Amino acid sequence: MKLSLLVINYLLYTQFAFSNAHGVQGVYKSIFYHEASKTSYYSEINLLTKNTDGEGVKISADLTFYFSEANSAESIHFKYEDVDYDILTGEFTLESEASPLKINFNLENNTLTGTWFVRKTGALGTIKASTEKYPDIEEGFTNLSSLGGEFRGEFIKTNDQSRLPNLISFSFLVSQDYSDPNNPASKISGFAKFYLGDYGSQEYIKIRFNPISYNFFDRTLALVAKIRNRTFTISASVSPTGEITGVLSETSIGELGNIHLTKYHSDIDKVFMDIDEEAAPIISQRDILKLLF
Repeated sequence: MKLSLLVINYLLYTQFAFSNAHGVQGVYKSIFYHEASKTSYYSEINLLTKNTDGEGVKISADLTFYFSEANSAESIHFKYEDVDYDILTGEFTLESEASPLKINFNLENNTLTGTWFVRKTGALGTIKASTEKYPDIEEGFTNLSSLGGEFRGEFIKTNDQSRLPNLISFSFLVSQDYSDPNNPASKISGFAKFYLGDYGSQEYIKIRFNPISYNFFDRTLALVAKIRNRTFTISASVSPTGEITGVLSETSIGELGNIHLTKYHSDIDKVFMDIDEEAAPIISQRDILKLLF
């Protein structure tokens, strides 16, 4: 009998020990699900722990939230400091005055599950994370297409004063600026081409966008482009699958027509060769948050 109890206790101990061998801290590869839009976001959560006398384990976290594929420059960063970890249940909540995102987590066997919220709209969806690899995206959810790359499509005029060509393309380059480590910024550069001939021909009018305003969360896009004495404005949205739809206007005439473009390629090297990065507007993390929250 004693031997049996010893064996049972040993097995229970080894199971517990191995299931908790990783501990709490580490880099968790995560998928955030947005239930309303049926979209998914890759993210990385770097958890650090420290022991405090009489207060148990405290967790600090760096969250990198990607708006296209994992490790994309199209990202935003959040920091969380000294949150409580419940050693009994494995639960903890990432919450900070500096971040609009609140995240409830449960940790079990090196796997995080949870729910994420924003202050204005409440619960957004669920989260799954692992230290080993990114979880597979659940059926019915779409991962977001990147803004970076080239889009091709058409301009459909609704104003007879317009003589703009029908064929158009937009190109965008997104990069990260870490000159202020406490406020990482997304640098977005871009331009439009209006083709007098076919795509690929040298008969086109190229207009640079400056400034560019892009909300990574709701994917609304506002562009301004100037050429000679003309100022064009574009109000558009970018779908999760990479379609740009919107309205093109000119300040002295008004609305000119509608635009519809789809992603042609995401080859950043091709776009980079045609963009002056020094002229890139900078959208800071704080500015992005102001747009949504």
